[in-house]
Amino acid sequence: MKLVDTAATRRPGSLSGHLLYGLPPWAVAQLRAAINAGEPASVELLNYRKDGTPFQNLLSLTPIRAANGTVTHYVGIQSDVTQLWAHREAELAALK
Repeated sequence: MKLVDTAATRRPGSLSGHLLYGLPPWAVAQLRAAINAGEPASVELLNYRKDGTPFQNLLSLTPIRAANGTVTHYVGIQSDVTQLWAHREAELAALK
């Protein structure tokens, strides 16, 4: 997933096709709504490594603001949360 491309940098607050490629529609809608509101957003997604192994991915976008409060950029961070998910599932199973 490409987090910054020239289309996105020309139009702050926009999501380019490169960023959105492969994301489920609900995630696209959630990210678009947050960007349009100038708010941070996080979505957890099922993603796949090059070898085809699935993993849980937390995508977080945070707005960067100018001194006047205008959003100028977004910082995007992807985190592999597969182990967190496995731990959470084990805890839930233990409660049953």
